[in-house]
Amino acid sequence: MVMNTGFANLIIKYMEREKFTDSTLADCLNVKRETIFRWRKGNIRSPKYDTVIESANVFNLNPIERNEFFTAAGWPDPEAKLVVNEQGEYSSQNTKVVIEKDVRPKKAAAEINKEVKYKLRRNITPITTRPINNTKQFFGRKVLLKQIFNFWKTKPLEHLLITGPRRSGKTSFLNQILNNSHKLKQKTDWLFIDFDNVRMQRSETLVEYILTQLKLDKGSCDLIDLTIQLEENLKRPVIIIMDNVESGFKSPDLDSAFWKTIRFLGNHVEKIGFCVSSHASSLELEKIAEENGNLSPIYSYEEIKLGPLTEDESRTFLQALSIKNKDFTWIIDKSRAWPILLQEMVKIYLANKSGKEWQKLALNKIERYKYLK
Repeated sequence: MVMNTGFANLIIKYMEREKFTDSTLADCLNVKRETIFRWRKGNIRSPKYDTVIESANVFNLNPIERNEFFTAAGWPDPEAKLVVNEQGEYSSQNTKVVIEKDVRPKKAAAEINKEVKYKLRRNITPITTRPINNTKQFFGRKVLLKQIFNFWKTKPLEHLLITGPRRSGKTSFLNQILNNSHKLKQKTDWLFIDFDNVRMQRSETLVEYILTQLKLDKGSCDLIDLTIQLEENLKRPVIIIMDNVESGFKSPDLDSAFWKTIRFLGNHVEKIGFCVSSHASSLELEKIAEENGNLSPIYSYEEIKLGPLTEDESRTFLQALSIKNKDFTWIIDKSRAWPILLQEMVKIYLANKSGKEWQKLALNKIERYKYLK
């Protein structure tokens, strides 16, 4: 087995300095925990270049540390600022820094770390006003994502109901399912329907949208055409994601015939898998459907509930944003590890961390989320 003890020693050193565990670092780098374990044991000759770059950013390495880190990993540093001149001194394009072995110039290191942290925060910022679509901005839920993709490995495809309180991150989670669609080995078509979109609340426009997206013959865009095309002409599996399904049940233009068609397709077409989200449970959705004269097709779906993040997932998010360790426990405790509360509190922290009132401002901000327990 090829060993790389130099890289392993640096990984251990910087993990200890930045308070990373195998799990939190793996989540931050989007790799398996076993990968970090192999790095620490030196059981790898040269890790992937992109992962080395991301590691250097996460560890907040200054140019001298980066030089050593990339050399040990067997890769060039794409942001190299220091070179060794003829006198064996470290120099850069604009300045010259002379140091003795293992001695870091404190002022230069502090300035460099500020620059690296700024770049990292610029790529990972708290998002509170809209669902998260960018994979790099999304944290946690990896166990649930893996569980969901396991449901879709074989035919017939399972049907899923994603539930959780308002602002628990359901739409962001659905976006991550789409962003991770490559994890299914079989080629699969994907369709996203948001019933809060008024265009999706009319049967004709919705049927036309479905058939157009799946590149099927639209015909007269009625429920008969939809049933024939999805029953007979699907070339490969399709996952149909339906967000805010309770809005669909309440739409007068999506009548009982439409929902009976969805129920029929879910029961009889093995290539179709429905993934539905709502703040209401399966039983509550049945009541909403009945109150609006409809029949819920979701009565037998596998229900997956979105709750708070784990402590490790929360720490991964806070570490990526360079939150001070002394503030970790307080933020996680007061946010109860709900993603939206973490985002809201961190946004206030980053804007007011030099002041003494940021904690009070953060608590006032999250007061409206009392229902997230």
